[in-house]
Amino acid sequence: MAAPNWPAPLDRDHVMVTLDPAQPQDLGAVDRLACLALVVRRRGREVRLLGASAELRELIALLGLGDVLECGEELPVEPGG
Repeated sequence: MAAPNWPAPLDRDHVMVTLDPAQPQDLGAVDRLACLALVVRRRGREVRLLGASAELRELIALLGLGDVLECGEELPVEPGG
């Protein structure tokens, strides 16, 4: 799963999801994140992703979900990881 950590409130309007770079960030991850975003939006908030890979960002944009799944900064890659 791309988002192993429970989403944390970022502020009154956003929920932050930290992605695990060791997990696949593929179409299945986008599907799960879009479902999560639907639940979060029903509660009046938006999802912001932290640690999305460049490939995941491109896939989100290709699918037209950039407004639904906002991407924050990328997490640094640790040496040897």
